This record gives sequence, C-alpha cells and structure tokens, in this order.
Amino acid sequence: MKAGFTGVDYSCQKWDMNSVKNLKAAPEPKTPGTVAVEKHRPLLNKLTEAQRRRLRQRAAALLYGHEAPAPGR
Repeated sequence: MKAGFTGVDYSCQKWDMNSVKNLKAAPEPKTPGTVAVEKHRPLLNKLTEAQRRRLRQRAAALLYGHEAPAPGR
C-alpha cells in the first residue's frame, strides 16, 4: 500500500448509480376498467349487502336481458 492511501474513491460509482435511478420507464396508461374502479370504489365500499345484491341483479339484467341473477349464483 502506498502512504496516504485512504481507500477506494466511490464518487464515480455513485454518479453511475444515480443516473440509473433517474432512468425510469414510462408508466403504462390506465385501462378504462381501472379508471372506472378508481372513480366508483369509494362509493361501492359504503354499500350495504342489500344494496350490493340489488346492484348485482341490475348488472345481470343488463348483461343477460332479464331480472334473474347471473348463472352460477
């Protein structure tokens, strides 16, 4: 070892690590379903079980064209 040697200089490695951290991938765009859930979830979390049941029945009527619950329920 040379006299006065204090250790390894990490300053260049720190610069390399910081530059890598700043290179972030662009976020993927949100799907329409994700946007809808983010919009309505606070209200849906407040529903009672009876309200949830009515909402599922209305959704089944829209999907299947009648007032019966969805198949398999």
